[in-house]
Amino acid sequence: MEECAAWTWYLANDFQFFLLAPFLVKFYLMGLKRDSPFLKYFPCVLLVLVQLITSAAVWGDMNGVSDPRFSDRFYVKPWIRVTPYAVGVLTAFVHYQREQSSTGNTWKTLPFPNWKVTLLYFGSIFAMYLSVAVIYQQYKCRASEHECEVWYAQYKYGYFVSGNWSKTVEILYNAFQYLWWSVPLAVLSYILFCDDKYDFLDIRSIMGHDLFAPLARLTYNAYLVHIPLMVVKLSLDPYLPDWHVFRITLEVLGYVVCAYAASFVLFILVEKPIMNIFASFMRPNSTKEQEMALVRRMSSFSDPDNENLMLMEEDDEDSEDIGYTRMEEQ
Repeated sequence: MEECAAWTWYLANDFQFFLLAPFLVKFYLMGLKRDSPFLKYFPCVLLVLVQLITSAAVWGDMNGVSDPRFSDRFYVKPWIRVTPYAVGVLTAFVHYQREQSSTGNTWKTLPFPNWKVTLLYFGSIFAMYLSVAVIYQQYKCRASEHECEVWYAQYKYGYFVSGNWSKTVEILYNAFQYLWWSVPLAVLSYILFCDDKYDFLDIRSIMGHDLFAPLARLTYNAYLVHIPLMVVKLSLDPYLPDWHVFRITLEVLGYVVCAYAASFVLFILVEKPIMNIFASFMRPNSTKEQEMALVRRMSSFSDPDNENLMLMEEDDEDSEDIGYTRMEEQ
């Protein structure tokens, strides 16, 4: 990839996924009208099938992550990344269906016994952990053991993939990895969304703390600037630092703090002013509407006929009110 900020490739993916949303909603509404589960849910399932088939086909034609075509043909393509978005939309449709068919807040109670909810809760966490753990043990540094005990050693010396996976297993993993991650995440998120009583590890109260509200506004800007910060820092180092957990922890915390600080500056100087400009065009001008209403009223009173008509209507309304009052007294 030859882009100046190559990591922003996901902006294009996000935009293309949002372009799909109106069509998915349209099919869902058609399915509601015709009572057709196929129309409601199959478009999302079709996107997942497209990802599974294309991932398997492309990966089968490549020589793993070391293949020079890996980034352009596999890693950044929207049809490879669409499954988490489709699973999210499908989860939203399921929730909408449950909410519309429930009375009040009864949808917050899941239609399963508590032991099944507990199994789904902890099972989804374990599944997400497993999806990451099984792949990290596949990569090892090419250099000696001593040289590999440095930060970024794999990028400096290169790496190789352990030979205990067959080509078929590699294809299956790379085809199903996004589904493997996104389905447990959707299940866990929906359990936490439903009711506090299902939050056995208190994840919802922690993630929903007010402290995260301002940080959420800065998240994407922090994503945009964190890699330049890391590149600048690493380029200033005269040598690769030794691997020490404490030092690396401090380094990561420094990246986070610096990224959010830079993100805040970008928010104040760029994002917020642009948001205000758009809001000024989209917000209804109440002052102008009030002025126009006053002008219309003044113009109506400037016309004697309109003035007499309005006075007659007011007299009629007053007489009707007096008549209703007398009838109630009688």
